Amino acid sequence: MSSTPPLHRRELLSVLGALCAATLLFFHRLLASGGVFCERDMLRVCLPAKWLWVQAVRQWEWPDWTPFNSLGQPFAGATVTGAFHPANLLGLLVEGPAMLTLMVLVCYPVAALGTYVLLRRWGTRPGAAAVGALGFAFGGALVSLTNSLPYLQAAMALPWLLVATDAVLKHASWAAAGAVGLVLGTLLFAGDPQGFAVGGATVLAVAAFGPLEGAPRRKVLLAAGAGLGLALLVSAVQLWASASVLRETFAERRTLETAVVWSTHPLRLLDMALGNVFALERPLRAPVAEGLLGTQVNDFWLRSLYVGLPMLFLAGVAAASRWRERRVQLALGLTALFVLLMFGRHTPLYALVYELLPPWRPFRYPEKLSVHVAFWLAVLAGLGAESLVAREAPGRRRVAWVLGGLGLGVLLLALTGTGARLAEALSGFYSGRPELWPEVARQVGERLSEGGLRTGSVCLALGLLLVWRKLQPRPLALVLVTLVAVDVAWVTEPVYVSCDRDLIEAQPLFVETMRQRVGGETLLGQTRVYTAVATIQQPSLEGLSLDDRDAAANLTMLVPDVGARWGVEAANWYLPTLSARVGALLKDQRQWWRRYAGLAGVGFFTLDTLQVQKRGMEKYVVAESEPFGVQLLANPLALPRVYLAAPRCVAGPEESLALIASSDFVPGRQAAVECLTPLSQPAPDADLGSVRVVERDPDGSTVEVDAKQPAVLVASEAYFSGWTATVDGAPAEVLPTNHAFLGVALPAGRHQVIWRFIPPGQGMALAVSGLGVGLCLLPWLLRLRRVRRA
Repeated sequence: MSSTPPLHRRELLSVLGALCAATLLFFHRLLASGGVFCERDMLRVCLPAKWLWVQAVRQWEWPDWTPFNSLGQPFAGATVTGAFHPANLLGLLVEGPAMLTLMVLVCYPVAALGTYVLLRRWGTRPGAAAVGALGFAFGGALVSLTNSLPYLQAAMALPWLLVATDAVLKHASWAAAGAVGLVLGTLLFAGDPQGFAVGGATVLAVAAFGPLEGAPRRKVLLAAGAGLGLALLVSAVQLWASASVLRETFAERRTLETAVVWSTHPLRLLDMALGNVFALERPLRAPVAEGLLGTQVNDFWLRSLYVGLPMLFLAGVAAASRWRERRVQLALGLTALFVLLMFGRHTPLYALVYELLPPWRPFRYPEKLSVHVAFWLAVLAGLGAESLVAREAPGRRRVAWVLGGLGLGVLLLALTGTGARLAEALSGFYSGRPELWPEVARQVGERLSEGGLRTGSVCLALGLLLVWRKLQPRPLALVLVTLVAVDVAWVTEPVYVSCDRDLIEAQPLFVETMRQRVGGETLLGQTRVYTAVATIQQPSLEGLSLDDRDAAANLTMLVPDVGARWGVEAANWYLPTLSARVGALLKDQRQWWRRYAGLAGVGFFTLDTLQVQKRGMEKYVVAESEPFGVQLLANPLALPRVYLAAPRCVAGPEESLALIASSDFVPGRQAAVECLTPLSQPAPDADLGSVRVVERDPDGSTVEVDAKQPAVLVASEAYFSGWTATVDGAPAEVLPTNHAFLGVALPAGRHQVIWRFIPPGQGMALAVSGLGVGLCLLPWLLRLRRVRRA
């Protein structure tokens, strides 16, 4: 493979400008409507988490705790919050949901530019590099990730990780190792531990099997190992934040069966080649996902896997014409590996990796690895485009006949109704509701035919152009870039979901009712809500799209964490750092409704009308959303979020859980406390005193207590070892109380108690990360110093 001269600044700036323009053009629908990305995790995780981060940092504080999910979780410990990603600083520039839009849009030109730079370093012309760049950045996988910013930001960094690794192959220098460490660290900072692990393994694979250009293999491997070591140092603050709480969470209890949810069915290779064949519009998407492809959930993790038949053909050109080259062999091998892992439970490889590599077990959803498949296919397509452009006219004509024949064949299959017959043939795989199958088969057949007509036409047109003897390399490259861009955008642009910005910023319907009932300006620290909505009506609301209605329904139900900006704390679980103790309470739904929800300070439930009637809870309804059939209920058993109780000592979590579920336990009066030594007991039936919360923020609270008797102060925050308490300025032991909550023993008298969640070891981990960043930047700083002296 030929080498190219260094990239000039003018070329990089020109390409970056073109890619920014392409991004704005691609997302014109979002920008013209003033909408905001709102699908799934964007509404439920990313927008609340980034909002909380920005609010804390603007007050020169750091968010250590998020109270808005499953009775509270460590903020940075829930890696998906991306607490340490540098792009969070954009939130300080832009207000509200527009902050999230900016963070998303930045990812696409950055991902495309990284792919472009990598391909140019590998010896391709600008046009061929642009083919790979556009194919990766605007392919189905990355456009689908507009529903999850952490994984999109990790995907954005992937090409740059390979650029840094290529520098290791070329120079085996400390500067190249530092670049690997910095870029790989951002994958974890984005909130993607699996991407971090896979990225590190990819670095090693490239260092071990990539082509050498002067430096011996041993030196290259040492530099790559140094890069991985630096990445561990750089990301130490996030690694420690996650690892320090892992043993207290439900993640360690994940099984292989739960890990392989959202495995990619082999049939979705049709999606990769022809279009979004199986991701039908609702309500048929769920029967396809569950009944036909066996995702075990009612949706796809990535709605589109589209790469496109033209891109796949170009990747095939690279495989056929350059298979002797080490880089092509490596790209093909990694593509095959990631495809097999992407299939999850449909092949034995994922289960083998799960069993042999224990650190892999916390990871889940094999379909996430589709991003790596898309990246390497885009790289191969860029190399194939280079081979095609570099050929003389006779050589191109041979490729033209193959491509034209492929396009004509696909066209004929589409025109003769093969798509409909293939869809009908899939009936043997279908296990959903039988009455839905005819419509499912019809729509899948139509999409197969439409995809065949589109991709067949593009391939045939390109094949005919290649036959033209006088077509020069530069115009040919321009044609390839244009056809690939149009083909990819045609399929993937409709994939992203946006909602009306005013809808997202409007206060949810039930929030004001909750405020009036608790009698406070804010709901933070006052009460919690638990949603148990089983079915929801889908009304046709004037002016609202289907995606708008979905977002409005989530806001109405107050699912976590959509109400965070209004102080709504949810008892439901969505973020990954669910306390194992809280998980035990949520798992026992019978006791949850009878007792545990009250102990957790859950003052409200949202249920659908059918559930309310089924449970006979009509008398507790305090508000209703008629369009969605959702009702807000007040919980008469809810305890205050902070109160005094008489301690009953227990030996451990199991005994505590058994006690609070027993009939002789008196909620609100007694507390099951895990204490090594007996605690002072109040007199029977005596007045224990009063409690007043004087200050509350997401990381803790300040409480004034007038204890008439010795007692334990109970706070219904999820217990983690990072919780601290001071009593009248002196440190006090925080005791696990009522199985999942906090308690501190108090003598009689007036006291001030301050609760704070302080992640253990975070200061030291931050210092280690700072050291790692310094070591990565050191060679660049020394080089800058030498240049200035010269």
